[in-house]
Amino acid sequence: MIEIYHYEPQDIEMRFNKWAWPYKSKRKLAVLKKILAERYSYTLFDTKINEPVAILCFWETRPDCYYGMIIASDKFGNNPKYAVKMRYLIGCVKYQYGAKEVETISEDAPDLNKWHEFLGFKMIEKLPEYYKGKDFILWRM
Repeated sequence: MIEIYHYEPQDIEMRFNKWAWPYKSKRKLAVLKKILAERYSYTLFDTKINEPVAILCFWETRPDCYYGMIIASDKFGNNPKYAVKMRYLIGCVKYQYGAKEVETISEDAPDLNKWHEFLGFKMIEKLPEYYKGKDFILWRM
């Protein structure tokens, strides 16, 4: 069973998938924990394996528009139910907080692009060499 909980600091003790969080140093992980604690954050938790599988974090950037990020575990891509539950969670968040738009930025990669499209995001803008010489995309739903 996949449960949704408010984020708790111990939830970060999961192994990230390769797209989840590009900064792996302890200092940067401390920054991530602080971001998650200060923003609206929810955890997808799989009770069968007794582990968190993803964290959704978001915050308002302008009236009715939120920026979101998903930090996925290395197990996230192994179970399509996780993606379905994440799509549901994003819809709930939009409704609960009255978000008219949700934006995110991610690396331009075929797997990630399909993932964003499945969640309901539309590509808004390509961002050439946005981070470490890699192209990224601004997505919006």
